[in-house]
Amino acid sequence: MRNGYPTAVVITEERDRYMQALEQASTEGKLVDFINIIEEAVDISLDMYLYMVK
Repeated sequence: MRNGYPTAVVITEERDRYMQALEQASTEGKLVDFINIIEEAVDISLDMYLYMVK
């Protein structure tokens, strides 16, 4: 956690999907795919964080 926000790590296997979503968000203003990818990354990171603090 940094400044109250969880870390979002986009794994290598998702890089192409992430880059396409980022491009679409920046050129077309369509944020849904980008938000979904970040949401998934944060969810995985939080699961790992919670596992470590148990």
